[in-house]
Amino acid sequence: SPNGKWALKLTRTTPAGQGEFKQEFPFRSTTLSKYKIRCTMKATNLKGRAGIGARILDADDNTICGYFAVAITQDQDWRTTEGEFYANTTAAKMRLFCVIEGEGEVGVDDVAIEQIPSVKAPLKKSIGKYIDEYFRLVRRYGIMRDTVRIDRLEAETRQLCEGAKDLAYCHNILKRYTTLNLLDGHSFFWTPAEWKDYNKGSGKVTLSGLVNCPTGRLDSQGIGQIKMPLFASLDPGILQQYVDSLQRILRACDTPELRGWILDLSENQGGNAFAMLTALGPLLGEGVCGYSRSADGSQRTRIYQHGATYWDQNLVLRQESPVYALKHGKDLPVAVIYSSQTGSAGEVVAISFRGLPNSRSFGEPTAGATTRVDNLQMRDGATLNLACGWDVDRNGITYKGPIPPDEQSENHEQALKAAANWILTRNQ
Repeated sequence: SPNGKWALKLTRTTPAGQGEFKQEFPFRSTTLSKYKIRCTMKATNLKGRAGIGARILDADDNTICGYFAVAITQDQDWRTTEGEFYANTTAAKMRLFCVIEGEGEVGVDDVAIEQIPSVKAPLKKSIGKYIDEYFRLVRRYGIMRDTVRIDRLEAETRQLCEGAKDLAYCHNILKRYTTLNLLDGHSFFWTPAEWKDYNKGSGKVTLSGLVNCPTGRLDSQGIGQIKMPLFASLDPGILQQYVDSLQRILRACDTPELRGWILDLSENQGGNAFAMLTALGPLLGEGVCGYSRSADGSQRTRIYQHGATYWDQNLVLRQESPVYALKHGKDLPVAVIYSSQTGSAGEVVAISFRGLPNSRSFGEPTAGATTRVDNLQMRDGATLNLACGWDVDRNGITYKGPIPPDEQSENHEQALKAAANWILTRNQ
């Protein structure tokens, strides 16, 4: 610590993913207000990013404000830095957190929080037009159609952006406050740099833990075990590596001893659903995987056909390598494992197996982010990833919340055991 007293030290030795420390306590705000968080930070052997933030939640645990308020990307000696966060009158508690994305050692000391005095200032015309553009997309495509609340959120966004000199500040408000307050539980906002990183497979995305290939093996009971965690990228090369990695697992498990499959989605928090469906195509089978019902009542169809996935007839992703054709595992039972962490794209995969005669699900109800998120481009290259429709399975059942498994289990180990027993029973 710079003053010789206690400080928080967070160490992470794994090259990718996140580690964090957090503490929660009551927090109230009498008005829509800006707050400053100041701290002294030190970083050693940092490969990735580290930072602190204040996640503000209401009484129902909806997030009012989130993401880093202070972030560093390289080694430094003790240095004082500061950032903003925001709260409105629904605030009930604060979750103060420190995170490392990637690996390294970070020290945090002298954390202080203070309210920023309110100063009336004009809204820059270009920023006003940008906010107009954002809310036109929300009103036209978003599933949240509460006009009164959206009007109020637009007014709050304009108030928070008063006096801002550039779009970077507006990005911060839209990302850390406005989009979270759409309260659809799924939408998020990416700055132009973040969207570029996601599309080009940069080291930032890899170190953050967003890129994870599946793992698997054939166990001693003759069950092909596939673990499919979170995976989020649009980089063409990474997408093909992902599809190939899963089909190598299918090939390795597809022996005469194979009795069935366990697809473990318990750590799949989301990402690129079409990459996952393309990789799983040989298990999933040809044809309709499910649907998405938009807020205006229209419907789109997810389709898998021999190494390619589509929205209706529009190609989304095509596998470049030869598609593996299952020899022994094509019609064997598939057990799908859910948990409360299974969300977004993980839930799309879960829904895609529902209704198949040889599939059954086990575990806990999923996270409930069962909405289609469309990547809506802003004029400067930023992206509003907006919840625009609800997921629907092949039998026409719409999901507007957590997906219940066919057979509920108390924990992951119990779910795996029940799944294996079901598979072995089906083979008797």
